[in-house]
Amino acid sequence: MLSVIIPTHNPKQDYLTRTLEALAAQTLSADRWELVIVDNKSEGIGYRILDVVRGSGVKGLSNVEKANVRIVREEKLGLTHARVRGFQEANGEIVVMVDDDNVLQPDYLERAIKILEKKPQLGAVGGKALPEFEIEPPEWLKGRSSGLGLRNLGDSVIVYPDEKLPLVKGGKGQAGTKIKVTEFPECAPIGAGMVIRRQAALEYVEDLKRRDTVVTDRRGKSLASGGDNDICLTALEHGWELGYFPELELTHLIPKERMTLEYQCRMTRDSMRSFIVMLNQHGIQPWPRITRWTVPLRVLRAWWRDKPWKGIEARFKFQNAIGQFLGRSDMGRN
Repeated sequence: MLSVIIPTHNPKQDYLTRTLEALAAQTLSADRWELVIVDNKSEGIGYRILDVVRGSGVKGLSNVEKANVRIVREEKLGLTHARVRGFQEANGEIVVMVDDDNVLQPDYLERAIKILEKKPQLGAVGGKALPEFEIEPPEWLKGRSSGLGLRNLGDSVIVYPDEKLPLVKGGKGQAGTKIKVTEFPECAPIGAGMVIRRQAALEYVEDLKRRDTVVTDRRGKSLASGGDNDICLTALEHGWELGYFPELELTHLIPKERMTLEYQCRMTRDSMRSFIVMLNQHGIQPWPRITRWTVPLRVLRAWWRDKPWKGIEARFKFQNAIGQFLGRSDMGRN
């Protein structure tokens, strides 16, 4: 059994409908997978997830109570909380994480099962996430993947680490101890379309319970991110391998609201800040901690160094620096 999890908060109805249509068109037999939609405290008229699913026109979903579909409500706001709830609700041994703006290729689920069945050491894998823009993107946005949830590492399989980790029962490292991770691998799957073994997902859930700080990823209007990276590093620590498999392909629908310079600057700043906090939770510290009071002075120096008024790339570089300073000042804070 495979479980598809869709965490959603105030979704765009047309995007969610396309996500559901792509799932209904999967080549994997319907009796081999289930759908768990996690309504993460959606609000207002038009955001009743059950009504969206029923009204999507997708064959087999109009009568949700009889279909292999469950809709659960998670009152703790934040993508991390929604994902955790999905992991806890899932019945499948393999879990596929799908965002409410992802359109999977028809063979996505079938390929996901084959990959993990063939390579039992893999804990989490992903593939290509290619864009479909609502409107023609500006020139400065073309070719960017950061801040858009996109991924294309080419047409070759990549597995990390290169040398097989010694695995024992439970996906743990040698002698059942955790493995020290010192770097973040480029091939680590992103959240959109991530395929993860349920066992690795539940190990992540248990690890979260023991932490003082939790990366909550998107939360309301916050553009923080890093939850998917957190999942990947946790899987590595428990002795699993990560992989990029180009045959796994999805389309990521990009609304015009995410294509503005202001939005992308906020995304650059907030994602860098949360990424540093996430790395610190795993003992990875590319930069030392700094005190909060020094941040304004560092930002002022970065302003003169990066000269954000000179162009868009300089502006992104400046926002990245701000995020780094804020993240370093957050290290060790509850």
